[in-house]
Amino acid sequence: MKKLMRLKLINWHYFINETIIFEGNTLITGENGAGKSTILDAMLYVLTAGKQQFNSAANEKTKRDLIGYVRCKTGHDANQYLRSGDVTSHIALEFLDEKKNNYFIVGVVIDSSSDLSTPKTLFYRIENKRIDDNLFFKDSKHPREINNFKVKLKEYDFRILDTLSKARHDYLHRFGQLNERFTLLLPKALAFRPINNVKDFVYDYLLEKKEVEIEYLKQNINTLKEFELHLERVKLQLNDLEKIDNIYQEYLQLDNNINIQEYIIRRALVEQNQEKTHLKNNELNKVIIDIEAISQKLNSIKLKIEENQDFLNKIRISLLNNETFKLVQDLENKIRDIEIQLSNLEAKKHKLIEKLNSSFEIISELSAKNLNINSLAKYYEFKNQKITRENITEFRLITNDLSQEIKTFRNSISEKKGLLKNQIETVRTNLQEVRCEITELNKQRLIYPPYVTNLQREIRNQLSKRYGSNIEPKIFCELIDIKDELWRNAIEGYLNTQRFSLFVEPEYFDAALEVYERVKFALNIHTVGLVNTKQLDEYHDINPDSLAYMISTEHHYARLYANMLLNRVIRCEEVLDIQKYNIAITPTCMVYQNKTARQIKKDVYEQPFIGKEAYKVQLQKKEQEEQLLLQELTDLANQLNQLDTLYTLCDSLDLSYVYENCDLFITIAEYKLRKKAYEQKLQEIDRSSYLDLQLKISSTEQEIKDLQKDKDNQESIRNEYNVSKRVLTDEINRLQMEYLNLTANLREISLKLNHLLAEADKRYQSSIDRYKRDYQKIIEVFTSQKKGLETQIYNKLSELKEAQWEYNRDYDFSAEAGLAGMETYYREARLLRDSKVIEYEEKIRDAKRKAEEQFKDEFISKLQEYIYTAQREFTKLNEALNGIRFGNDEYRFKWDISKTKQKFYKMIMDRSNIGGNTLFSDTFRNQHKEALDELFDRISISDDESQKALEEYTDYRSYMDYDIQIIHNNNNTSSYNQVGREKSGGETQTPFYVAIAASFIQLYHSNAYEDSIGLIMFDEAFDKMDDNRIESMMTFFNRLNLQIILAAPPQKIETISPFIKTTLMVYHYDNASYVELFQHE
Repeated sequence: MKKLMRLKLINWHYFINETIIFEGNTLITGENGAGKSTILDAMLYVLTAGKQQFNSAANEKTKRDLIGYVRCKTGHDANQYLRSGDVTSHIALEFLDEKKNNYFIVGVVIDSSSDLSTPKTLFYRIENKRIDDNLFFKDSKHPREINNFKVKLKEYDFRILDTLSKARHDYLHRFGQLNERFTLLLPKALAFRPINNVKDFVYDYLLEKKEVEIEYLKQNINTLKEFELHLERVKLQLNDLEKIDNIYQEYLQLDNNINIQEYIIRRALVEQNQEKTHLKNNELNKVIIDIEAISQKLNSIKLKIEENQDFLNKIRISLLNNETFKLVQDLENKIRDIEIQLSNLEAKKHKLIEKLNSSFEIISELSAKNLNINSLAKYYEFKNQKITRENITEFRLITNDLSQEIKTFRNSISEKKGLLKNQIETVRTNLQEVRCEITELNKQRLIYPPYVTNLQREIRNQLSKRYGSNIEPKIFCELIDIKDELWRNAIEGYLNTQRFSLFVEPEYFDAALEVYERVKFALNIHTVGLVNTKQLDEYHDINPDSLAYMISTEHHYARLYANMLLNRVIRCEEVLDIQKYNIAITPTCMVYQNKTARQIKKDVYEQPFIGKEAYKVQLQKKEQEEQLLLQELTDLANQLNQLDTLYTLCDSLDLSYVYENCDLFITIAEYKLRKKAYEQKLQEIDRSSYLDLQLKISSTEQEIKDLQKDKDNQESIRNEYNVSKRVLTDEINRLQMEYLNLTANLREISLKLNHLLAEADKRYQSSIDRYKRDYQKIIEVFTSQKKGLETQIYNKLSELKEAQWEYNRDYDFSAEAGLAGMETYYREARLLRDSKVIEYEEKIRDAKRKAEEQFKDEFISKLQEYIYTAQREFTKLNEALNGIRFGNDEYRFKWDISKTKQKFYKMIMDRSNIGGNTLFSDTFRNQHKEALDELFDRISISDDESQKALEEYTDYRSYMDYDIQIIHNNNNTSSYNQVGREKSGGETQTPFYVAIAASFIQLYHSNAYEDSIGLIMFDEAFDKMDDNRIESMMTFFNRLNLQIILAAPPQKIETISPFIKTTLMVYHYDNASYVELFQHE
């Protein structure tokens, strides 16, 4: 064993320089506050290489830290630390390695600087060396600080451990190749806690966590599941392809039904055509017979007409030879000619009167408008006059003059209308532009000249593209504002186009300038400035009397630019004061520069651009401009309407007709006089000599007329029959041509039906019987049915395409959607079915074999091994506890199969799992299928929550439940899990010390027990235990061959001291603590 022999404390809380000697088991006692826990904290700080927290005893309520121990924190407000300035502390533990019979020291040097920063530490180990003051002190009073101590160490066999982890690793190895549990158990032994949960205690103190490496197993399982997912995906693909095929087959079935319907329709059309042709031939034969009958009747009528015509001609010759008849005939002809002439003239006269009345109305309206047309009044004088031979010449002259004047006036109106239309179009364009500008201004966007916005846009687009971020050139007037409105016009007018200068950040200026140079001519960009913000740093000063002082801005470069432009321009409210300065300006925009005064043009500053409120002024002006343009547009439209009215009146005035026909009144009067004279002569002639001939002529003409009427009637009927004949002939020809097409169509659909032709013919014969050869009914019924099927097949094709599109989308496939792509989908199905499925099934078998082997070798076997080991360790612990009574009780550690993991425990510990070549025999899998599948699922999940659950399943400890069995003196037993909370303080402490001791035995036993340090420390030991239990506990400890360091109050000395070799008394006096060996009486 490696025994603790001495402890050196220098400047550790109230201990100034103390060497404490340990011989075997040791009791450290003293009054509260003397420093018992301080000693244990110092030892623990070194043994765990700075890992523990201080003041871990159960009754400690204060909080200490390393700097508090080194500087001796007092807790007083006035003097917080007892030690000031730079302070160095030492803690060193001396051990005797009994096996090698040599000593070694482990310790730490702690330097705390006066600025109270975090202390610096140096952990070390020295071989073949015992503790003495020369090692730690430079002289009698001053401890060695870290740097000096390093120099001193060179005299010995030492090792400096420059990190806490290196120190911890080194100490654990030197203490007997201990594991990290030592640094966890040691602090817990000092901090008594009643055992509330035996399982947690077993986890913390008895059974260390052992890793089960499952990463490779997880990879294998994940690979297996990945292949299973791939296979599932392939099967899903095949299912989706089968769905596509099913839809396609349904489509083909609908297509077959449509073709059968089409066959029935086409065959019915053929037979309907033949039926129609037969009927039309019958009609044609009847019409031909009727035509022959009418032709014979017509020949008879013509013969009678010829006979009567010969007779009539002979009578007429006799009449023509009569002189009286000739005279009467001549007069009647003349009268008839005059009547015809008068009829035509009266029609013209009626139109002339309308034209005259219309012209007088129009001239009345024109006269009312006071137009400069001289002939209007003269023409209007004829309104109430008759046109006669005496005044017709004058009327024609006036009409001609008026026509010329109207023509000239109308041409002038036309020219004026053209000018007005141009003016209206211009005003409308201006109005549209103003309204667009108003829209922008309502969005608080100022209206700039195009050369400004064009350059701004080009710089923004090209720089944003070049640099990959949004770079927006700023316009100067939008970056500044004017403090006093009195000086607005002066600033707006003086800056003029400089208000539109563009700003970019200095690093973008060169690139922006290149853009300006490239686009300036193509986009007609001029005048607008691009500010070189790189060269404005010298313009920081502002003259309070200048225009620059009236500028406010948050933009750094705009401020400098305004200073550069306006700092020399002095504000003068009186015009005579401007001559006092090199450059000056008045509020009314009188500028004095180069010894010259000049007024800025009002147009320059009238429209403001500067400041947040500039848009409002622009908006007000634009709205006023909009109203003026609207008024102007209204006025121009009214003028155009007036001209349109005049033009319409002039255009309606038809004076040419009046001019040409104004003599009609005279001509009609003369014709009427001539007619009257002829009628008088006709009345005076005797007609008796030819009246008999005229009666014969009249009767014969009437007979001929009746025959002719009958002839015309018969010819009309014959013509109708001839038309019917032609129509029927054409119809028969059409039906015969149609028959050729219909039979060709029927052959085409018959070939298409192929094997379905017999079924189609059967259904046709059925329809013939059902509808009694009503071909039209058959056609209508099956056409309607076919349309329904066509709707279905259209929807089915859409459904097919939708399924194909979904397949293409879901599986990144690129086949053509529709009927044309079906062969590609069939090829895909064959590839998946005949290749991919087989490939993945083979990969799954291989991955499953590897996962099974790994599951057995790295998971099940390891867990089984760890569980058996844990159960053996419990057996050994119980053997150590056998026969020892603590008061009236004995204690045993118990384990049982976890109630929540029975199925997993039984699977892991199944004896059939030991040996063999494979885990998954049929018997084993059938018996443990549920547990196997659940474990596989949990191992393969990777999210954080599942990972936490998985850690439980890979922890062998979780497969057992734990308890402490209490055996009473009457051999009755109790379960600590059931009665622990009801026990008194001593009864709850006893299992703790038993369990702690057992955990240290387990720790040291697993690491060459006899060659390890075997050290256990207890603070406030046996606080609430009675003497009998303390004696039993000490008896138990002494049997364990461990070195026990106890800290307990003086009241426990009498009970504990018989069982220990060394008792140390700790005293505190006058801000110092010290230790003395207690002498037993």
